[in-house]
Amino acid sequence: MDAMPFVKIFLNLKLLKVVLVVLLFTSLLVPTLVIRNLSFAHKSSKDCLRLGKRAQFVINPPISNSPNARTCLSREFQQNLWKEVHTIPAPLSKALREYEKMHERCYLGRNLTQAILHPDPRDHCRYLVHAEADGLGNRLLTLATAFMYSLLTNRVFLVDRRGHLSKLLCEPFNHSWLLPEDFPYHLIDKAPKLGTINNSELGNIVRLFLVNAETGDQRFFCPETRSDLEDVPWIIWASNLYYVPRLFTFPEFWMRLTIWFPDVSLTFTQLSKYLLLPQNHVWHKITRLRSSYLSTPGKQLGMQVRLHHRGDPAVFHRPSLERILQCLTENKLLSSVVNADFAKNNSIRYEEPKKPIKVMVTSLQVKYYEELKNNFMNYPTADGRLIEVHTFSSDGVQTDSLEQAVNAMVEIWLLSTSDVFVSSSCSTFGYVAQALAGLRPYILNIQGDDLENCELTACSVGQSSDPCNHYPFFRDCEDLEKTKAHFEWEKIHIKGCQDEWEGIQLA
Repeated sequence: MDAMPFVKIFLNLKLLKVVLVVLLFTSLLVPTLVIRNLSFAHKSSKDCLRLGKRAQFVINPPISNSPNARTCLSREFQQNLWKEVHTIPAPLSKALREYEKMHERCYLGRNLTQAILHPDPRDHCRYLVHAEADGLGNRLLTLATAFMYSLLTNRVFLVDRRGHLSKLLCEPFNHSWLLPEDFPYHLIDKAPKLGTINNSELGNIVRLFLVNAETGDQRFFCPETRSDLEDVPWIIWASNLYYVPRLFTFPEFWMRLTIWFPDVSLTFTQLSKYLLLPQNHVWHKITRLRSSYLSTPGKQLGMQVRLHHRGDPAVFHRPSLERILQCLTENKLLSSVVNADFAKNNSIRYEEPKKPIKVMVTSLQVKYYEELKNNFMNYPTADGRLIEVHTFSSDGVQTDSLEQAVNAMVEIWLLSTSDVFVSSSCSTFGYVAQALAGLRPYILNIQGDDLENCELTACSVGQSSDPCNHYPFFRDCEDLEKTKAHFEWEKIHIKGCQDEWEGIQLA
């Protein structure tokens, strides 16, 4: 009888011990959960400044809220690649939401084969199909241009699934942007070019062939032709050039575009946040390589070497390498190296340990990477800093293979994560990399006669991160409808390209 109280006390002590263990575990777990979900709920002003960029990204989610975000990881995580966050301006966001409603209305449940074979004149849905051409840089730049024109003219934007982009990019809308597999593609391939017909002969489908040569299709830049194209149900956008700066010169688009893009030098940068989302198989490769080679502390320098205006742009050219090294050292992007005798007789000192600089080199010719790597591996730098040189592909020749397109896309995105970017002139590959991150590049002067011009600097700082519009093809018919305010605006924001004397650039 007397033993019962002791048994109860023992059981109560055992129960108390269990309760204490549970409380201890939850005390460790619950704060973690609270911090994860309320990371910006209770922060001091100093903490908010430190977390400002991350907070800005969190409160500006992607416009398209896919029911299964995991099908496109870059939609959720791509902004984390870049040190500076460039969000989509509110007016552009509103325009994109309105576009998505139209896209859903004119795509879902529609028989697009019937729509192109037998257009209904009472149907208000009109379409624009992007047809790819040339290298990946060209394809991405023309995709942005074609979508912008669709957005401005209320056309449903569609992608030809036979091209590479359908296998590289996520669909940015809540619904597909691909033409159906059973679509009559021969109608796209054989569509009459604008330059071969008169405006009075425009039918249900027309092909805009806007390339870096006169084709007759350049009369598209005349307001009268654009007005007549409004009644054409199907437009095929076939181009290899970036024409977004040119759209700013159209009187009917100018005001809307300046509202959508308050800082016009970031036009491609902000549009790409919505439009250019790598598919998961590309995204995994981007993040894997970045984590393995480019994620350590220290400055990152990206470099793209492409020698245009030569018989074979993949051939190694030593004078160009010497000009590249001159650019890097004269602008203090990298420290110069010292020879063995100097290093032997002089102690290279620096007051505190310095983080290494990571250099990523992309080029068809692997020898540029090898020479740069050997240069910084065999000789110490004047300031004692370690320089790591990386490259991730060396194809030697440009092909139209999907594998090379995947590698090119990975390299473009990795280059865009650089703190400093050095690029060959006239490179569409480089244009996309700099514009994704909003970086003003150092433009290498290594083309044609540049190397023989002793007064020309090795490289020059870009005036804008937005790509150059090569060959804008201005026409006399355009100026008739422009206002004085439009002309004055162009004087300030439409500049001649630094790397292509005929081109124009938003700045």
